[in-house]
Amino acid sequence: MALAESLAAFEQALLPSERDGLRRPASAASLTGAARALGATLHPSIAALYGWHDGESNHSTLFDDALRGEIELQWGAFSEAPFEIRFMTLDEVKRSGTDHIWTLPDGSAHRRQPDGEGGKQVEVFPFLWIQSKDDDSDRSPREPGDHDWLMAVDAIEGKVWLFEIAGERLEGVEEQAPDLGTWMENLAELVVLARDSDDDDADDDDDAPPSAAEEAAAPNSPSMLLMRFLLDRNLIELAEGATPVAMATKLVPLLSIRPPKQAVKAVLETLTDSDLIDEVFADDAILSRIIIEFVD
Repeated sequence: MALAESLAAFEQALLPSERDGLRRPASAASLTGAARALGATLHPSIAALYGWHDGESNHSTLFDDALRGEIELQWGAFSEAPFEIRFMTLDEVKRSGTDHIWTLPDGSAHRRQPDGEGGKQVEVFPFLWIQSKDDDSDRSPREPGDHDWLMAVDAIEGKVWLFEIAGERLEGVEEQAPDLGTWMENLAELVVLARDSDDDDADDDDDAPPSAAEEAAAPNSPSMLLMRFLLDRNLIELAEGATPVAMATKLVPLLSIRPPKQAVKAVLETLTDSDLIDEVFADDAILSRIIIEFVD
């Protein structure tokens, strides 16, 4: 789906109260001024995004509500500080400035150039701000700080990347989508899921609990999030014909085992022995630290 269609479909999926949190479109003059301030021609997808809406208002929690589940899993691996997520305004983008990442021939990316691995430096345009709340500044308006994260579009391929601003490690740049249109399509699904989850929490009914297959198929279920995390980072490879949902179904009961250490052990054994997994690339120590974050 083209970006313009994805943006239109996303807005169509919003409730009026959610739509009210989006600011007015940036004018052509504002986009020109932003390009001048950044010292770079805006990537077409960034220009289209801000021509759609100039970020979200201060009272809006639209992007935070939709993305918190996914971001929390990655954030929690590096920080215990609270955070909030916001669709940046064009003024915030200008204050943040563009940044750079290093992309490698294998498709991965780093904050710094790895020794002897080649690659190329790529300019990125931020649009989403994950703000650490452990050291709020009195500055107004506050600029993104070293411990904050940004989601940005790269100037060459238009991919969407997530990274920490400080970037002290070579690692720490994660691809989120092949393009902004795809990312917006995924976000539309997350907005609806977050809304449905809130509705479910408000309903005090006696519905039967979901089956393992139904729970695994839910995009925000722990088992499915774990599978996506492992697959997106090339830590495992599925066997031919296997699907993430099929493997996630096997993990549903395992993630509920107590104590948590036994759950981790059971998941490790399943990843190693299952016919649905072709190869495991990470060692047990790394996998254990990841799995514990998804234990129910």
